[in-house]
Amino acid sequence: MTTQKQVAAHLDLSQAAVSQLVASSILKPTNGRGSYSLDECRVAYIRHLREVAAGRSAGDPDAPNLVLERGRLARAQAVSQERKNREADGELIDMQQAESLFFEVSRTTRDAWLNWPSRISPLIAATIGTPFDPLFAALNVSVV
Repeated sequence: MTTQKQVAAHLDLSQAAVSQLVASSILKPTNGRGSYSLDECRVAYIRHLREVAAGRSAGDPDAPNLVLERGRLARAQAVSQERKNREADGELIDMQQAESLFFEVSRTTRDAWLNWPSRISPLIAATIGTPFDPLFAALNVSVV
């Protein structure tokens, strides 16, 4: 029978790593008093490594679940590709480009409304034969 130090040397691990494996019940003493069988420890450690590699971290609740992580990665990649496809199809637009266009259209519309009284007042005044200034003032109050 062997000690944790000998098990660590046999498995090429630190003694602290072997202690963690013992604490998580992956490696178990053969007689309950701290002596270990190298063969049983080797087989238990290999089985543990297989579980971890398969994404089933046996006994360690803090270890990442590789199957879930692969699923999250696949979903994230699918969403990213879907966004790229929608951009390529013209279904999505660049936000900065949209904001810039909206700003330009809004400014042009605002300028047109603010200039409307000065452009239309002379035409209306000439058509109906009234003075320009009171008509302009009335229209300008309504616009502003």
